[in-house]
Amino acid sequence: MNPALRFAALATLLLAGCVAPLEQDLVEEPADDPEPVAEAEPEIGSWIPEGYDPSEAERLIFLGDSITAGTGSTQGQLAYRSLLVDNVESVWPDYSGRDLRSLMPELDRVINVSRGGSTTSIVVRDQLDQMAEAVGPRAKGPSAAFITIGGNDMQLALASFLAIGVEAAEERVELLVDNLDETIDALRDPGRFPAGTHVYLSNVYEPTDGEGMTEECFGGIDLVEMLEVLGEANDRIRALAQERGVAMIDLREHFRGHGFYAADPGAEAYDAADPTQWLGDDCIHPNDRGHHEVRRLFYAVAEGEPLDVH
Repeated sequence: MNPALRFAALATLLLAGCVAPLEQDLVEEPADDPEPVAEAEPEIGSWIPEGYDPSEAERLIFLGDSITAGTGSTQGQLAYRSLLVDNVESVWPDYSGRDLRSLMPELDRVINVSRGGSTTSIVVRDQLDQMAEAVGPRAKGPSAAFITIGGNDMQLALASFLAIGVEAAEERVELLVDNLDETIDALRDPGRFPAGTHVYLSNVYEPTDGEGMTEECFGGIDLVEMLEVLGEANDRIRALAQERGVAMIDLREHFRGHGFYAADPGAEAYDAADPTQWLGDDCIHPNDRGHHEVRRLFYAVAEGEPLDVH
């Protein structure tokens, strides 16, 4: 493939927030005490701090990219953000009474400053100021914040990978983590949020179900060599969530098997119980089912019962 076309296709892919699992390094014992080489077990599935209960929240805050902004849903009320707050029973009857208005009886206000195309730098530069203006100098009562972000940072990280090398890509990942850390600081500012904020971060998915490429998307570009850098970003998001004591939902693992190999029984991630595609034809955004699944993940963690990895 022409290098210029390859670069353009990759940039388009990463606009989605597409991240695949990190392939774990082998861990060896010291040479003077030989043991069989063991492969580290990846941490998968959503994570929640012990006793993390947002049920008293009076305010919801949504930050992030096009997923939170609702792109890909056929109607605004079917976007994950809207479903999470107010379920549409005519479409998703199994979630009757399972939304944040039901979980948070004191909920009084919903603030959404998400915007398509946002990176973590845009969140820090623009969205946090917009949030602060909407909240005011001192919030009354506890808050809860829900964030999908990171995919557009990966666009920049992998562009750096192609143009310069892995060290430049890792610098982009470092910036992503630093920005998320600053975002958590802002949401936990004791001056603005004296009653506290429960924070819920997502990691990022990718459309190839871990295969590294798909003919349907982005010119069939092969991304296998990029998976380690992308996976590192997801690992760093999880590590930050655990270090800071905030919740993390595992979009990547939950969507694995529901990208563009969903109907292929030969794919490693094939889900025989539900071989359906949760991404739209743009290879980037969740379709209506995908938005429902993002909602399911966030709600389960908010409820204190993270979904099992399929």
